[in-house]
Amino acid sequence: MCKTWLGCFVINTSLSIALGNPPSVKSALDLSTINSILRKQQVPPRLAIDAHIQQCMAKYHDSLVGEVGVSVRETLVQMCEQDLNALTDRFNNYIDNHAAFNFHVAKLHLYTLALVREKQQSKQYDHLELGNHSVRCQQLGMAAAHRVIDIYCNDLEGAGAKRAPDSRLIGPHRALPKQFFVGVLLATFFLLRYFVLNPASDAEQIATSRNKVLMVHAKLRQFTSHQLAEPGRAATVIEVLSRHGDAQRADPSEDIEDRGVASIVWNALISAADIRGRRNLRTEWLEKINPSSPALRTDNRSSRSPDLNVQENPDLGFVDLEYPLPDSVWDQSFLQMLDFTAYDFNDIGA
Repeated sequence: MCKTWLGCFVINTSLSIALGNPPSVKSALDLSTINSILRKQQVPPRLAIDAHIQQCMAKYHDSLVGEVGVSVRETLVQMCEQDLNALTDRFNNYIDNHAAFNFHVAKLHLYTLALVREKQQSKQYDHLELGNHSVRCQQLGMAAAHRVIDIYCNDLEGAGAKRAPDSRLIGPHRALPKQFFVGVLLATFFLLRYFVLNPASDAEQIATSRNKVLMVHAKLRQFTSHQLAEPGRAATVIEVLSRHGDAQRADPSEDIEDRGVASIVWNALISAADIRGRRNLRTEWLEKINPSSPALRTDNRSSRSPDLNVQENPDLGFVDLEYPLPDSVWDQSFLQMLDFTAYDFNDIGA
């Protein structure tokens, strides 16, 4: 029973943060109970590592997204970093690809939460102080995103490793387990937003991050069983953003900023939809979040055909698509996009 509860806690906390929701288990009593379980029960080391990682994120989440100053948030980020890094020393002999992936996704969640919250508060604080901390979070987030993508695209299959492939994490006919799929999408959209499509970034960082994005795109294409299966749709979004990065929405005031980590993913999907001519996707999603709030229905632009004069980015190395981009992909909300029950992969692959 304790192991089952811990497993549910790990997945629930990770996906809650990824989808822009606060952890449901986060009180001091809850977190102390987790410590008690881990101390008194015989828990497999890998489950213990995952539980400690998500316990750390649950502990700091509300403070990170709360009304605190830049210096306080920077201190909170450093404290959470120290707690996470201590786990790698404590469980060094038990950290496999599975645990390493979750560890770096948690770090990416940490830096993304700080960046998104600071963007919300950017008008309230000194821009120099805010800028220095934001740059630090971007750099550390880039390192975490690179590691997430490396593990996802290479290490999970044992590429270059002496051990056998870790087939538990990749099933060619079922795409990828949702926890890992969501994590690698966040890493990809993080790199696109802050580096690949950011002309102010260092040229070397842009090139390195672009290569990581290409790795994810190739992996998703490899493991999709159908162009409308989740990996195929995710690859389409990545390709649209990468090819037409200059056509992204220029007005940052239209960004969704109050959904934590999910803000990065939602803004990427909305930008891709805008490029494809689906101009009212933002309104539809905000109405689903809170349909009773008139403030969330300010974007009344109607859908129009794509801009045929959009300039492609020739440096990203994509080959031409073998099939047209389906318009129906934009009828999927973010949550529907991540719903594996929407498609019967066995029937498609038959």
